[in-house]
Amino acid sequence: MDSVAALSKSLAGCGLVLALACGGGGGSEGPTPPSAPQKLTAIGVDRQVSLAWDASTGATSYNIKRGSSTGSYTQLATSTATTYRDTGLNNGTTYFYVVSALSSAGEGSNSAEVSATPSTALPLLPEDDATKNHVGMNTWFLNDWDESFAFVDAVKHARAWQDGANWNTAVGGIDDLGWPTADASTVFWTGTPAQVNGTYRLSFKGQADVSVMWYGGSVSNKIYDSATNTTTADVTISASGSGSGGLRLTNTKRTATSATNTGFTDLHLYRPGYATDGSDVFTSPFLAALGKVSVVRMMDWTATNSNLTQNWSDRRTPLHMYKAGPAYNGPGGGVWSSSVTGVALEHQIQLCNALKADFWVNIPVVADDDYVRKIALACRYGTDGTNPYTSYEANPVYPPLDPTLHVYLEYANEIWNSAGGFTCFGLGGQLRAEAHRLRGRTQPGFLRCRYGLRPSHGHQCRCPDAGHGGEDPRGLVESGRGSPGVLRPGGAQQVGVHS
Repeated sequence: MDSVAALSKSLAGCGLVLALACGGGGGSEGPTPPSAPQKLTAIGVDRQVSLAWDASTGATSYNIKRGSSTGSYTQLATSTATTYRDTGLNNGTTYFYVVSALSSAGEGSNSAEVSATPSTALPLLPEDDATKNHVGMNTWFLNDWDESFAFVDAVKHARAWQDGANWNTAVGGIDDLGWPTADASTVFWTGTPAQVNGTYRLSFKGQADVSVMWYGGSVSNKIYDSATNTTTADVTISASGSGSGGLRLTNTKRTATSATNTGFTDLHLYRPGYATDGSDVFTSPFLAALGKVSVVRMMDWTATNSNLTQNWSDRRTPLHMYKAGPAYNGPGGGVWSSSVTGVALEHQIQLCNALKADFWVNIPVVADDDYVRKIALACRYGTDGTNPYTSYEANPVYPPLDPTLHVYLEYANEIWNSAGGFTCFGLGGQLRAEAHRLRGRTQPGFLRCRYGLRPSHGHQCRCPDAGHGGEDPRGLVESGRGSPGVLRPGGAQQVGVHS
């Protein structure tokens, strides 16, 4: 300390004072208030605003503050919850909010500011807000007039092929993948000029004269590459009003050495503004429309009400341009002469992956055990476009479902509904009768159903062990009436098909 005293004396001679802070045994700082709440959201509805935010570590309560202009607030309330509803507001007026967290150490800083305007209109989360709503949504039937414009490749929305010269005449023939074996035409678009106009990129295997049907438009830059047997062209649509339109392909030659009028294969028609190599699957507006949902139900994309596909080999794959559904002879003697196949399972998985949304699968009403097992395998490992892989694949042609997502299974749809168009009801009665006959016995390939009549739900179906890693990928599933119970215990069961 002598040296310190000498230094102090020296500094004092210069008019300065040396101040020393001596600790009394290693003291520490006191507790600090909680950090500012994160992810504050505000949604305006009729005469009120709903607030929600993430909890702050150590917080015991929160101060909710509101202002009529940005940056200036008065305290509304103190709450121990991480949500608050501000009521009695004026529609059309914008309100500004912040939230701070409190603990025994005091009040922390304010959150980032948010604003909302009460309105009688439907409330929407901002587009740049990644928050998911705790709701699910159905996909609609896929066709040229559905106005979803879901796929970048407009061929996915096309109608079945007709004759190349006369739309009212059936095409001369189609192959196993739905491609015409003769000159053909079909409809790709139905909509307003704003929805359909632009330049599309066309490609197909084979040769043909291509022209626009029913719309104003033109075909340009048509090139045939004999080395790959591929024709490419630009198709410009310039519709002047709402309606339907398509393409005619005449003088077709399936290969370089084929005769004329032999058709073509593998046709694609990519929408304006998207990649022309198939790397873009879904359009941006379609993804944005579904972007806030947590789960997507595939009832209509599976065409569940009319899908009588029993065998995996009869399903529609991503390679099919068109595939009619099979006929079905019911166990009780009923005959269904036709059915539909819906959208390929692989595309359903792609959509859920793109949206980061859980996958609600509707099982076709007469799907056999092998079909259901392969749905589980496709979810877990992906497919090669025809069959699922049975183990991990480094580069699957069609990837599996994102392992962070969940799978929900529903047997058919509304099997209690006897209204027209609900094929599942009539089949359900025959399956029930057959299930009673077979009760207690195992018959591979047949869906044994145990009907439990619940007042607010549909019928339940418990299926045999699927032999998939010791798990039954179907579990207890049911078809409900749109009741919230479908996604709670006793409703459609969450399934562990991922590692």
